[in-house]
Amino acid sequence: MSGTAVKINLGKQTYQINGIIGYPVFQALGTVTFLHSGEFEAGDKTRSNRDGTRMYMKLLTPVIDCGVEGKNLPFTFDAGASGTNLSVRYYDQFHSAARTWKKGHTKSFGAGGMVKRTIYFQPQLNLDIGDKTAT
Repeated sequence: MSGTAVKINLGKQTYQINGIIGYPVFQALGTVTFLHSGEFEAGDKTRSNRDGTRMYMKLLTPVIDCGVEGKNLPFTFDAGASGTNLSVRYYDQFHSAARTWKKGHTKSFGAGGMVKRTIYFQPQLNLDIGDKTAT
C-alpha cells in the first residue's frame, strides 16, 4: 500500500496516516499508557507508577472499568464514538434516579426493519476512571 493511500484531504490541509496499529501489537506491548500529549508509552508495567484503569478485550472490543456512584462497572470503549449510550442493564441498576432524566423516543433502521424505543437522557454522569473523573 502506498503512503498516499492513507492521506486524508481536509481542504486547505491534509492529514497523513503513516500506519495503523491493531490489537495484536498492543497485546504484545503489554502495558500501554496514553499521555495527554497524544503519545503513549508501552512496556513493562513496573516502569509506570500512574494510576489508571485496566482495559480488557471482549473479542476485539476494548472494555474499561469505570466507577459510577461507588460501583465498579465495565464499559465498552469506542474511540470513534461521538457520544455515550448506556444499556438497559445500566438503567435497571440506576432507575431510581430516572425521575430526573428526560424521556424521549428514537427509531432505529436496519435490515430487519424499524425499531422504536423509549430512551432516557441522564443530565449528568460522573465516571471515575483510574484517578480521574470524567463528567
